[in-house]
Amino acid sequence: ISIYFADDVKNVGKLLNEVHPTVMTVVPRLLEKVYIKMHNKGMQGSWIKRLLVKLAFARAQTKDPTAQKNWLDKFYDKVVYSQLRTSMGGALEMVISGGAPLLDDLNLFFLNIGIPPYQGYGLTEASPVICANAPGENKVGTCGRRFVHTEVQIADDGELLARGPGIMIGYHDNEKGTKEAIDEQGWLHTGDLAHIDSEGYITITGRKKDLSKTSTGEYISVNFIEGMLLTSGLFDHVLIVGNNRPFVVALLVLDPDAVKEFAMLHKIDNIDDVLAHKLFRKKIKTLLEGVNKKLNHWEKIRDFYLTRETFTIENGDLTPSMKLAREQIEDRFQEEIEALYAGHDRV
Repeated sequence: ISIYFADDVKNVGKLLNEVHPTVMTVVPRLLEKVYIKMHNKGMQGSWIKRLLVKLAFARAQTKDPTAQKNWLDKFYDKVVYSQLRTSMGGALEMVISGGAPLLDDLNLFFLNIGIPPYQGYGLTEASPVICANAPGENKVGTCGRRFVHTEVQIADDGELLARGPGIMIGYHDNEKGTKEAIDEQGWLHTGDLAHIDSEGYITITGRKKDLSKTSTGEYISVNFIEGMLLTSGLFDHVLIVGNNRPFVVALLVLDPDAVKEFAMLHKIDNIDDVLAHKLFRKKIKTLLEGVNKKLNHWEKIRDFYLTRETFTIENGDLTPSMKLAREQIEDRFQEEIEALYAGHDRV
């Protein structure tokens, strides 16, 4: 098998059509970006084309992938989905996703257009996979069943534990860290919250250290809120802040393409002026209002800060698996975050 490595995430689209891969491993953020680009490109053209794309995309995001295809599904496949497959190289048989949760509607979308994603879960300490979906055993919303050589169980606090020959012996020259990670029974404490259904499929529900708690004692699922905002296509990254705070605020890293598109539409010469533009901020506020309707009152986003700064692995804002380095980012934007809290009541 030939293996190709992308030199830069920005070049993935070009490389797909050079290499024509049959299998690709990704983090969900890449699939989100691919979806947004597909949607935006499809919405260019006549009103008939826009309507067709809108209906085809909506169908792909909601159809039961196990249900038989009707004539409309076959029509969408011929005129819309086939073009989407071609844009991703035309030969993809599967996409393996990990590193973060893949939203169900995105999972369904790629599954129904003929590029099935298989979500898995693991960590370096487990060599590095504990469970994964597979052809014939692919349950949307889960990370699949455990590998046959690995035992799993859920601790009393909801943490996923794993044990088996694939689990590390310990951290090199770090006895204290090893004892904290692996208990006396040999269970690796993954640090991730999960549940296991009656069929053995594992679903990761959050990260113990990422499950924030407000100063009033209410829990916030930051990953869930961030995921909803990212699917809008307006943001490159989102950081939800609320741990030990009286309420929730958001640090929003704008997507460069979304900013340029708004600037062109409203004939704004200076890109920096977009951030302060009345209509642009209204667009953000409308989006947040929609998200807030789906949240508990203590999770609702009370204010936000917009930035065009880039989060990268090189500057330490992202981990190698493209996750947010939360503590560093909060330290770097401490002044801006404190200003969001300064202008509000503390309850």
